[in-house]
Amino acid sequence: MKTNIITAVLFSIFVANAFGQDSAVAKLSFKEAVRIGLQHNVVLNQNKNQLAYTQINKTSSLLQLTPSIDANANFYRQDGNSFNQQEGRVVNGKVDFVNGSIDASLPIFNGMNVVNTYRQAHNN
Repeated sequence: MKTNIITAVLFSIFVANAFGQDSAVAKLSFKEAVRIGLQHNVVLNQNKNQLAYTQINKTSSLLQLTPSIDANANFYRQDGNSFNQQEGRVVNGKVDFVNGSIDASLPIFNGMNVVNTYRQAHNN
């Protein structure tokens, strides 16, 4: 029992010495300290985020000046009984429906709202 305790104490001292040694103390230069400080500066990071937001807002406002285009497609199949109006009776079969559309819009005049929004985003 005593040998196990002594072995455990000696092993823990050996492990503590092995992991507790620092081969060299790292010195931090002024440039590295400034670089680390700038990377972790909260106000500077907030300002970078705000700059990215305003640039994206400017691009979004510019793209609002272009026309908008929408495309839709629908496919539908009815399998089973359906009423045939030409024959006047119910027939069993398959009926396929296909529908597609393309819509484009460009506001002619909206009180210069989009232009003023773009100018505001550009000035920000």
